[in-house]
Amino acid sequence: MIPTPVSPAATRGLSRALLAPTLAFSLLATAAASAWAQGAAPAAPAAKPAAKPAAAAPAAGRTLSGNAGTNNALLTREELRSCLNRRDTFGPRLDTLEVARKELDTERDAIAAEQAKLRTDRENMGGVRGDVEAMNARMKAFQEDVEAWNRRVATFNESKPSGAAGERQRNEINVQGEELRKRQGALQAERDGLLARGEEAVKAFNAKAAALDQRVQAWNERNAKVNADGETVKKDREAWTVECGDRRYREDDEKAILSGK
Repeated sequence: MIPTPVSPAATRGLSRALLAPTLAFSLLATAAASAWAQGAAPAAPAAKPAAKPAAAAPAAGRTLSGNAGTNNALLTREELRSCLNRRDTFGPRLDTLEVARKELDTERDAIAAEQAKLRTDRENMGGVRGDVEAMNARMKAFQEDVEAWNRRVATFNESKPSGAAGERQRNEINVQGEELRKRQGALQAERDGLLARGEEAVKAFNAKAAALDQRVQAWNERNAKVNADGETVKKDREAWTVECGDRRYREDDEKAILSGK
């Protein structure tokens, strides 16, 4: 029986198909990376609002800010009472902002660490990427063996050796061809398993990337709120300075307010 060559086109097709996991992983991983990279750079924290104004020692004709008054309108007792109450809110509001800022800074560092880990996971893809590269190397070796075997078949068919020597060569070629077919079947089964593992690895990676993206978006929303709150405190203090801090008041009015009148 003349040996039947293993088709080089068929093995090349198998080798090209094996490259599909690498390409698929790269495309999916890149898409996921882009998704979380869009929100991965949290907004820079705003400068901490100015500290709450210090209360000046009460004195007749003095101001709550301790500055030389630029507003000659004297505070009435009720206006002074309102101004003192407003001043007392700045400390707690600044303290709340400080706590929120520290929490955001801690969360930002945790997000950065998770982003670095995700980049490593993307490169390795759950260990599948290395296995794909190793299998592609085995497929390349298999392809070379198939091509060498086909050349041997062609030489045998051209020379048509006879006798015992010819029969021995024919048997050796057929045995080698059968071994190549078995190797091809084993590689195909391994390829199918590797593709399944790759799909699971990509699915897990994309889930992590999506969760991290949501975490980054939540951080940005919280950070924006803290910045906005800080800006509100700053504006309120500026308004307080104009409406209260730099206006003069009567010391007797302050004493009366502090005594509960």
